[in-house]
Amino acid sequence: MGWFSEALAVLFGLDSEQREWREVVASAERYLQWGAQSRSAGDFEHVLDILGRCPDQSAPTVHFLYRRDRAALEAHLWLTRLALDNFVDQADKAASHFEAMEEGRRSLAAQIETARVNVARLEAEGSLISAREERRRLEEMEREARDLPDLNRDKRGRRAALFESCAPQIAEHRETAGRLLAALRALTGLIAEDQQARDRLCAQFDKALAAADADWKALAAQFPAAPAAPPAAPGAPARPPSAPRR
Repeated sequence: MGWFSEALAVLFGLDSEQREWREVVASAERYLQWGAQSRSAGDFEHVLDILGRCPDQSAPTVHFLYRRDRAALEAHLWLTRLALDNFVDQADKAASHFEAMEEGRRSLAAQIETARVNVARLEAEGSLISAREERRRLEEMEREARDLPDLNRDKRGRRAALFESCAPQIAEHRETAGRLLAALRALTGLIAEDQQARDRLCAQFDKALAAADADWKALAAQFPAAPAAPPAAPGAPARPPSAPRR
C-alpha cells in the first residue's frame, strides 16, 4: 500500500486494525525501555504479552514486523539474563545457608571437645558435682550432634531443587531468543536502512547470546546433573506466524 492509499485508509477509518498494530508495537518498545532501566522481569513479560496482539497478517508494513520481532528478541534476551542472575543469586544464598550450618556444626564440635576436657579436669580435681553437671551438658550436646541431619544430603537436595526450578526458564528464554534471532535474520523486504540496523543488532544479539551461554556453562559446571549449556536453537525456522512469544 502506497502512502496515498494509507492516508485514505486512515482518513476513512479503514486503518483501525493497522493503527492498533502500530500502537501496540510502540507500547511494547516503551515497556522494553522501562524494563531495561528497572531490570524488572514483569516489564519484559508484559512486552511479550502485548506483542501477542500483533499477528503477521495485519502488519502495516514489514518495518513493523521487524520492530515486533526485534522487541520480542530483546525481551527474551533480558529474561534470559535475569533468569541467570536469579539462579546465581539463589545459588549464593544456598551456599551461604549451608556455610552457616557448617560453621554451627564446627562450633558445636568445638564445644563438645571443650566440655570433655572440662569433665576430665574436674574429675581429676575431685570436683565431682561440677564434673557431673558438665558431663550432663556434654551428653546433651553429643545427642544434639548425633541428631543433626545429613548436611551433604540436604545440600545435594537443595541444589537439585534449585536447578530444577531455574534451569527450564533459562533454557526456554535462551532457545526462544535463538529462534527469534534466526527469524529476524530471515526477514525479507526491509528497506536498506532497516537492513543495516537489523544486521548491526543481530551482531550484538549474537554476542549477548554467546555471553549468556558462557555464563550458563560456568554456572552449570557447579551442578553435576546440569547440561553443559542450553540446547542449541534450530538453524533458521520460519518467523512466528502470529506472535513472537513461544
